[in-house]
Amino acid sequence: MATTTMQLDGGLRDELAEIARRDFAGVPLAEALRRLIREHQVNKIMTRYAELQADQQEWASYRAETSLTDNTAGDGMPPGRDEYPEYNE
Repeated sequence: MATTTMQLDGGLRDELAEIARRDFAGVPLAEALRRLIREHQVNKIMTRYAELQADQQEWASYRAETSLTDNTAGDGMPPGRDEYPEYNE
């Protein structure tokens, strides 16, 4: 992966460094930025799910569609209870 440079004002750089130190156990600034971007992406996804759930008809349609793939995802696979009995309660 190629690297590049960016121009940030000192305050922004210090703010990112503080987030990296406080919230991400002192990771390098590039890693902190990656995590913040990922968090932003997840927040966008969660917002979209909330919008979808707000429309009962759309949510029902979505759930019906996902049940089709959920039902076929494990076709032919043995139950996990049989494979890992030590985790059964």
